[in-house]
Amino acid sequence: MSRDCDYIKTFDDIIFIVKGYYHPPEKVRVVPVFFPDKNGDRIERATGKRFRRRVEEHSSKLISKLHPDYLPEASDLHRYGVLVLTQDIITHYTPQSKMKECWDGEIFKGTKWENLILSINEIGQVPIEDIGIYGSFLVGLGRETSDIDLVIYGRENLSKLRKKFDLILKNAKIKKATDEQRLLKSEGWSEYCPIDVNRIFKIEKRKWSRVNIYGEETMCIRFVYKKNEIPPNPITTPPIKEIKTKGEVLDSTGTHFCPRIAKVKIDDKVFDIITYYWLFFSCVYEGDVVEIFGNYRKDGRREYITLDKPNHYISPISL
Repeated sequence: MSRDCDYIKTFDDIIFIVKGYYHPPEKVRVVPVFFPDKNGDRIERATGKRFRRRVEEHSSKLISKLHPDYLPEASDLHRYGVLVLTQDIITHYTPQSKMKECWDGEIFKGTKWENLILSINEIGQVPIEDIGIYGSFLVGLGRETSDIDLVIYGRENLSKLRKKFDLILKNAKIKKATDEQRLLKSEGWSEYCPIDVNRIFKIEKRKWSRVNIYGEETMCIRFVYKKNEIPPNPITTPPIKEIKTKGEVLDSTGTHFCPRIAKVKIDDKVFDIITYYWLFFSCVYEGDVVEIFGNYRKDGRREYITLDKPNHYISPISL
């Protein structure tokens, strides 16, 4: 079973990150991350092949040329990402397996990564087997300057880590990302999202797990459901209309997982605000008054809003 933050490689050497847990039969919902390129700046350690990083989360221009059969069909209720055919997959990378390989092999010995992982384990009481590695390091395309991207499995581990996070960072001698770094990240997001950079900055400031390991680069610890925690697919009906509205966040726990889900009270009703976009990871807190722009949907008595387009958003009105 493919889970969020797993990676796959297809027969033509395109590497994708798996998004969420809800995949059509014989397909996997993904976002392309690395493409083979003889002039690329990423070298695969095992083969010497060159790749270039090109994340196509908000569009699928290259995939539409190479694999039009990977594009979602009109019948797909949520057209996020692309759908790789399982028959085309030649390699499946799992973050937990990579962590075990690196930890047993003492790859991180004497590094800041070891300090952080040990602090998560000892102070946060998160078992090593519930920690994974995703990103370029997982697929063998990491550079000397690359971050080691960490993912934590399980709702309980999320709760424990959040409560002890400041102490974990202090023990590991690692700092949180600064406002200047978050603004730089926000300006990067604005190249893909037609959203005001100040609004993106408000969203970025809510990412409590974004930290500064080396230099100007930052890393955000991600969270994935354990297999027995995966909820039913929350997107069950097609969109009815676009709406802009306001409400109060009642529960933000689901924004740490994919798809991101925030429970928001709008007037006298509770809506799920749902999106797959990376930008909205850990995007709001309980008690935030937020503005929402997205697609209104309804399933029986259940009303919900999905953020499906690059200009859709949920963001705090004030900080």
